[in-house]
Amino acid sequence: MVNGPKALDDEDDTFLPSEKETLKKSMTLMRQLLMDAQAKILKMMDDNKQLALRIDGAIQSASQEVTNLRSELTATSRRLAEISASEPTTIMENNQHNTQGEGDVFFSFCFFFFNAKLNFKVFCVCL
Repeated sequence: MVNGPKALDDEDDTFLPSEKETLKKSMTLMRQLLMDAQAKILKMMDDNKQLALRIDGAIQSASQEVTNLRSELTATSRRLAEISASEPTTIMENNQHNTQGEGDVFFSFCFFFFNAKLNFKVFCVCL
């Protein structure tokens, strides 16, 4: 990693003075470009970490929702199994005595038929 610009040694007589000046400017420009690129990469890495945290949170939230829905589905399946296992057809009767006129007695019956396998329901009221 480049931490900052570094001065070119003036003691080195390998280059002519004009070449040294051009080399210094080129090196300074390259170092600056490298430092800019490193800063951008570090920023992108930080942005990616933040995005990863948000994605992780969304995944955990979705996973929790799936768990809740599975639990609800299991409970519903269990209730349906209990209802269908008790009797394939459930009959409820409601007897009521109604007096009409003089001594006439009527019975009302209420039947409810349910078949879970066929998802079939019938409700009858007989007066």
